[in-house]
Amino acid sequence: MLKLNVRKRTYPSGKYTYYYYFEGPKINNKRQRISKAGFKTKKEAEKAGKEALALFENAGKFINTNISFADFVNKWINIELKITVSTGTQESYEKKIKNHIMPELGKYKLTSIRTATLQDLIMKLFQAGYSRNTISCIKGILSRIFDYAVSEQYIIGAQNPMIGVKMPGKGVTPDNPTRVHNNVFLNNEDINKIFARFPEGSSGFLPLLLCYRLGLRKGEAFGLAWEDIDFENKMVYIVRQVQFDKKQNCWCCRPVKYRHPRRISIDDELLEILKRSRQKQIEQDNKHNHYYKIYVSNYPSDYPENINRVFNSPIELSGIKGEGMREIEFVCIRDDGSYIVPDTTMHISKIIHDKLNILDFTFHSLRHTHGSIMYNNCKDLTLVAKRLGHKNISVTAKYYIHSTDNDNTEEHKVINNMNMYKKEAIPK
Repeated sequence: MLKLNVRKRTYPSGKYTYYYYFEGPKINNKRQRISKAGFKTKKEAEKAGKEALALFENAGKFINTNISFADFVNKWINIELKITVSTGTQESYEKKIKNHIMPELGKYKLTSIRTATLQDLIMKLFQAGYSRNTISCIKGILSRIFDYAVSEQYIIGAQNPMIGVKMPGKGVTPDNPTRVHNNVFLNNEDINKIFARFPEGSSGFLPLLLCYRLGLRKGEAFGLAWEDIDFENKMVYIVRQVQFDKKQNCWCCRPVKYRHPRRISIDDELLEILKRSRQKQIEQDNKHNHYYKIYVSNYPSDYPENINRVFNSPIELSGIKGEGMREIEFVCIRDDGSYIVPDTTMHISKIIHDKLNILDFTFHSLRHTHGSIMYNNCKDLTLVAKRLGHKNISVTAKYYIHSTDNDNTEEHKVINNMNMYKKEAIPK
């Protein structure tokens, strides 16, 4: 380790200053001394010398090993997180950091946090009744934060303290009931109730139908535009989702989850409904000359050829077309041409809960129901995963295959046809 030296320099006039120096490694066998003079006090020279030495030993990068956990996390968000995840994921991480991590760890010095402290946080969340998925996500965020701290040498000579942190065993019961909302399978009776209350022509009809008949995520349903629908080939391109951007304080078009656009088939009945809806919107536009024009900026118009292009485009709902913006015709609009924002689903869900008494309903349950019905008919997890836009079939198998009304009938048929129960198969 290099040694810092501080010396006093006295001038013929009697005045004096302080300077620091340290010896760097030789270059071509020649001495390399780094120094700076002109400090009024020895303390000032020592402070400046330590900073210069730290920069030299870290290739020009100053590492503040006294940084607080809160300040370090803010640095991590701005430097590492924002270039490695989507805007939506970043917002989700920041929310969990604000609500669950900072209240417990933000006051501490980064290098003082130990594995035991982090394990206590995980167990505290578990005992408070948070779901395993939520806790696992928080654990993953903490692992990324401390990985970055180790790689950037804010933590020196030690491993990531999250390495020893464990999730609670599956057989362990928390003190408080788990805060988990399971997306359920909606049976035919519930579906009929929902569409009787929100029939064709109502503002809730198309968002509900798109999630149910295409298995779309809510943001994808509200992001679907007429240009995405190939009526001739009975296909739909799922290329964007609409989400609220808190930083820009507006609704934005964003890439679909995992940035994996997909193309899926439309059934004939849905195709006819979409044709009628499109025709009605055109007629309403011609009749009333809609003044609600919806624009998006920095948005690609050359897909599906350019379907993988990244974009995060603010939606202009006031009808004012700015530079670099183009008009987009969303499927989910009202008769007057105004856009139906995704927040409308909160009102729709409240009606379904309170008026229809379907207490477990969520918009995501429509997606689960679609996946379950499709699997029940095709028994092909790969096909269902592709349609739903999952990374792999394990997610589909674990979360999206629910028992349907037909399962008991199918089970009865299988059991009655099993050879092991036939008399000739029973050994004498």
